[in-house]
Amino acid sequence: MIKNRLGKNFFENDAENVAKGLLGNFLCVNDGKSVKKIKILETEAYFDEKDSASHARFGKTKRSSRMWGKAGDVYVYLNYGLHFMLNFVTGKEGEAQAVLIRAVEGFDGPGKLTKFLKIDYGFKDENAVDSKKIWVERNKNLNKFEFFSLPRKGIDFANKSDKEKKLRFLIK
Repeated sequence: MIKNRLGKNFFENDAENVAKGLLGNFLCVNDGKSVKKIKILETEAYFDEKDSASHARFGKTKRSSRMWGKAGDVYVYLNYGLHFMLNFVTGKEGEAQAVLIRAVEGFDGPGKLTKFLKIDYGFKDENAVDSKKIWVERNKNLNKFEFFSLPRKGIDFANKSDKEKKLRFLIK
């Protein structure tokens, strides 16, 4: 058992609360030789079919069906055929919600961090609650810090109100 791992109860919260709660904690990836442990600095929250910025906006598709999975499920997809994006499913099973990990210490950008951590479709069946490959550890030394919120990035296709929602969270 991994000490300080964020569990099912944490991931069962709504995407906005999980996105905020992940800040300052450690994304951990085990490549079989070593564990890379990197502080999470930026996240984005996505919701169900009513969120025009979400993959769930078209209902369950081959690509998006993982968003309706269990809390902590890893949702990895290829963005524009170039970069893998890492998300964790949140909320109750059957609800479409997920949090994109947008930046970690040393890697500003979701594609850069997945490239560094070698995250690809090989992670698609993992769940952060019990996986030996990927999880999130609570930062025991997490001091109080301030964060701020901004509109999500890269969602030009979304309607105006969803574009303006401040669902991207960053540590100050």
